[in-house]
Amino acid sequence: MPAAPPLARGAEFRKDRSGWQRAARQMFGSPLMIFGLGVMLLVIVAVLAPLLAPGDPTEMQLGQRMRQPSLQHVFGTDALGPTSCRASSGVRASRCKSA
Repeated sequence: MPAAPPLARGAEFRKDRSGWQRAARQMFGSPLMIFGLGVMLLVIVAVLAPLLAPGDPTEMQLGQRMRQPSLQHVFGTDALGPTSCRASSGVRASRCKSA
């Protein structure tokens, strides 16, 4: 049985990547693409803010203060109540002003 040819110095073995893996590497390898995806994520959060956090951002809920994150309050609560309502409305306000 003939011996396998010697490898060139510094050669590495690479598995064949699937089409999805190659596309993901190309897409996330570009800093401009990552920036664009971040902006798109902020726009989506701004549009869906009332659905993501349906509470009133100015309403204080003192009975639910200083709690850990849970399914009901994803960001947890602070001294004024749930923070997810204020965060999502802040994203919405800043996106509307910048547009």
